Amino acid sequence: MAAQSTTRPHPSASSSKSRSRWASLFLLSSAEKDIFVLSSFIKLLLIPSYRSTDFEVHRNWLAITHQLPLLQWYYDNTSEWSERLQSIYVKLVSLTLVCYPLLAFRDYPPFFAHFEHFLSNLAYVVDPAMVQLANLGYASPLTIIFQRLSVIVTESMVLGTSLLAYVRTSKDPETQLVLCASLLMHPAFLIVDHIHFQYNGFMFGILIWSMWFIKEGNHLAGAALFAVLLNFKHIYIYLAPPYFVYLLRSYCFSSNRAFLPRNLIKLGSIVVFVFFVSLGPFLRDLPQLGKRLFPFTRGLNHAYWAGNVWALVTFFDRTLLKFGHLVGLKLQVDLKGVSSSTRGFVGDTVFAVLPDVKPIHCFVITVALQFLFSLKLWRSPTYKTFVWALTLSGFTSFLFGWHVHEKAVLLFLTPLTFLATENYAFFRVFVIASASGIVSLFPLLFTPSETPIKLIYSALWFLITFAAVSRVVYRDQPAPFSRLKGGVDGVLTVDADECVLRSGSRLELDPVNLGWDTDGGWGGRSPHETSPSPPIPSEIQNEPPAEMKDSEQQRKLMDLEDLRLVTAAQWAYDFYSYIKLAGLPARRSLGWVRNLGLFHLVLSSFSLHLRPLVFLVKMKDIVKSQDFVIPEGVTVAIKSRIVKVSGPRGELTKNIRHVNMDIQLTKKAGSNVVSLAVWHGARKHLACLRTVRSLIENMITGVTKGFLYKMRAVYAHFPINCIIGEGGRSVSIRNFLGEKIVREIPMLEGVTISESKVQKDEIIIEGNDIQNVSQSCATIHGACLVKNKDIRKFLDGLYVSEKTTVVQDE
Repeated sequence: MAAQSTTRPHPSASSSKSRSRWASLFLLSSAEKDIFVLSSFIKLLLIPSYRSTDFEVHRNWLAITHQLPLLQWYYDNTSEWSERLQSIYVKLVSLTLVCYPLLAFRDYPPFFAHFEHFLSNLAYVVDPAMVQLANLGYASPLTIIFQRLSVIVTESMVLGTSLLAYVRTSKDPETQLVLCASLLMHPAFLIVDHIHFQYNGFMFGILIWSMWFIKEGNHLAGAALFAVLLNFKHIYIYLAPPYFVYLLRSYCFSSNRAFLPRNLIKLGSIVVFVFFVSLGPFLRDLPQLGKRLFPFTRGLNHAYWAGNVWALVTFFDRTLLKFGHLVGLKLQVDLKGVSSSTRGFVGDTVFAVLPDVKPIHCFVITVALQFLFSLKLWRSPTYKTFVWALTLSGFTSFLFGWHVHEKAVLLFLTPLTFLATENYAFFRVFVIASASGIVSLFPLLFTPSETPIKLIYSALWFLITFAAVSRVVYRDQPAPFSRLKGGVDGVLTVDADECVLRSGSRLELDPVNLGWDTDGGWGGRSPHETSPSPPIPSEIQNEPPAEMKDSEQQRKLMDLEDLRLVTAAQWAYDFYSYIKLAGLPARRSLGWVRNLGLFHLVLSSFSLHLRPLVFLVKMKDIVKSQDFVIPEGVTVAIKSRIVKVSGPRGELTKNIRHVNMDIQLTKKAGSNVVSLAVWHGARKHLACLRTVRSLIENMITGVTKGFLYKMRAVYAHFPINCIIGEGGRSVSIRNFLGEKIVREIPMLEGVTISESKVQKDEIIIEGNDIQNVSQSCATIHGACLVKNKDIRKFLDGLYVSEKTTVVQDE
């Protein structure tokens, strides 16, 4: 055997490879350039649009960080600057402008303050008056352009590059490009950042970079970036539990659950270092910083209610206050709560009838629900489960958090986007959450000039994004608005193409799966499958269809009255879905959404009544089974879905625990029989029956006859030499295409190789396990593939010429 030489790579090889990998992340393709250009162009057009009081809040940040010393950034009434600033506000600005900025203009953590300090140095060059504390409400054209551009540039640099990294490292870059483009041009970012004015895109870019590093296996970088993010905006603390659980479980514990203290020390040191750099200058003033960052006196609800649980509770309280006396209810009314939740200002929320909700109540509910998600994440620490937990944690904090902003919908919409193509269930959640979340942001833009922008842009985004994503999502369940909730776990399929519905008999419905499937569309088929032509109804054939002849399927019939009930229930569910979606923002301008729901009902009724009155019902199988006989001389033992087969040639063992299936040994007609059964199986699950049966039958064949593959050496100019070594346990292939390289291929367990005594240039591979035999042949073939040559002329290699058994049938 020829010795193989090894060479040590140059020390700079790995670093240069890493640099080239990072450089390739930012070489834009034509499609990516078009997306960035279009996104930037749309945002530039919105520079003169409406801007909220947050615009003045951030201009004040520029002035404060530029004019005041570092230690005075989080004080207001303790310095002469703050007193002077407050007096000027009272004199020059209206009450609505006073109440909001004075409460909100220093509630960001230190890293964001440093970020504003960096921008203030640039702002001073553009317009020095912009960073003057006394210039309250200052909005010169240069100031507007500078602040708008700061949002666009920082978003493109951080959010855009993080999404680009996701695209370049994805297994399906085309699909990922659609999702990332939808995030970069998301209507929520456009409304909140580029019209209303904030820096959410920039900070969500940091979050996505952190998620990307964790996805790539760099847990320390992901933890450091998330710690940095918490010091930019503390609202992301709602996402901290999934980060803590996932990093602790996946980085501080090995795969066999052994604790790794060194990794815990490294992880903790990085997080502590980030917080020390951020909070170090304010260690003496941490109480003041805490008051600024966590102002619990603002109340349960924001000035504009977020669409969460507390908004429903507040609505119920107002309903009881307004109409309780009409139904004879004797209610004790708190006079403070009569106008508390509807006055439109930031302040404490007091209910008029219901008990008040305190911060501790919101905290307990949120933590209890997040504990459930974290428990699943601890048991299954995969990246997909991590993103799933991030989404649910953000959604939980939005629903049950204290003083939740309407803009907090981005906390769960952003990670949910990366799950949209996982399966059809995630896609449906993505559609509903995106639609309701974006519509709930519409009241932020209340001026007439922005109404066409938010409606038209959002509609175009919906059409393009949902149409593009739906093409790549495998739909194995009925489509939205064509299903009925028949149970907690799913729906029951009623297929009008495969069996006949007649009156007179009844069908036992499966309550776990209930929904509709129409001809060639909306059903549970893959979009790549073709719809079968409908069979001739049994009334015309005068004989039952094939499904009803099959006793194993146990098909029964359902009468038309049941069908009408199902149809009515379907219409009710569709109507409920639309009204629920349309009822989120109670604004007259959204009446078109309700009209769309009624239009859908009219179309549904029209299409259903055009269908024949004879329908076909395909029921979900309760149980499907297959049996096969064990031949004489073979022993099969099954324990916990581990199958052991013994015979004249030896013994084979296979672990089939990953398949949810009943595997039992029984006796029928005096013969030993293997029985396979799948309960309540879907289409793919039922296909496992044949797979497992073939696997066990191959094991039986292996221990009785064995498997034998023959391979022939094909060459034109350079004879291939195959030398058997290690007593038939390996083969050495020499002189392939005249190369000096010796290819050593070891055989897998239980497989032997030998030279044919009958045919020249032929080798024989045999063994009991068909998987090991075929894989050994595939390894030999793969070691002799022609590369960098015209394969039409160079056909050299080793190819399988025959597949048979060692013991031949007589």
